[in-house]
Amino acid sequence: HNSCQSSMDEASLSKEKLTQREEMIKCLQDELVKVRLTVAESDALVRDLRARIEELEEEKKTLRESTVDNSVAHLQEELIAVKLREAEANLSLKDLKQSVAELNAAWLKHLQ
Repeated sequence: HNSCQSSMDEASLSKEKLTQREEMIKCLQDELVKVRLTVAESDALVRDLRARIEELEEEKKTLRESTVDNSVAHLQEELIAVKLREAEANLSLKDLKQSVAELNAAWLKHLQ
């Protein structure tokens, strides 16, 4: 009777561990999807910011050729602001890539 109860307890414990692992896998998969989505959004933001920088640089060139320095100074300030936002987006992207790497490492470790 004691041996039978012990076997049932072990089976219950194994089932509980399996359930916990499945929940951990689901949690990691959900987190990975979220991080990958955020990385994709950051990539899109970086592309948009780069396109905006190109537009501003082209506007700056056109204005430099045709208008007074005050407008150019304003565009230069805006260009600096856009470049700062691009740098922030790049830093955020780097952080997100690090998070993805950490999640992938945790996932691989979990699979072992």
